[in-house]
Amino acid sequence: MATPLVDIRCLVRATLDVSVSLDGVIGIVLYGSVARGEADRRSDSDLWVLTTKDRGPNQREANAVGRDLEDAEFDGNRYAYDIDVETVHAIPTYTEDVRGIVVSGIPIYSTNKFETVENFLLEEGDSDDSTH
Repeated sequence: MATPLVDIRCLVRATLDVSVSLDGVIGIVLYGSVARGEADRRSDSDLWVLTTKDRGPNQREANAVGRDLEDAEFDGNRYAYDIDVETVHAIPTYTEDVRGIVVSGIPIYSTNKFETVENFLLEEGDSDDSTH
């Protein structure tokens, strides 16, 4: 899951910190260059968080968690994070973007509600492909 440049302990801690610090978290997806195995020393760990609660307060808390994580050292190394929060209610507005993250990313925290959303996005994507 992680490249040699990203310590798996960092991702585990990030997932735990985000899942307990934010309200209504139903899923967390690792996406971007780390998930694709293409990260380099300048890469950050991109986490997408799906929540059932208000985006604004959760995004502010995610930013604070990200700053705390960036201050933490693992074997003398520090890692950068980009944590994006979205609500379930916003999915219809951003369906294509969300589908891209969910399809190309790696779910690292998932609830039954998240699996329902994931299945919906995949089914919608399949029906979009068959109509074109």
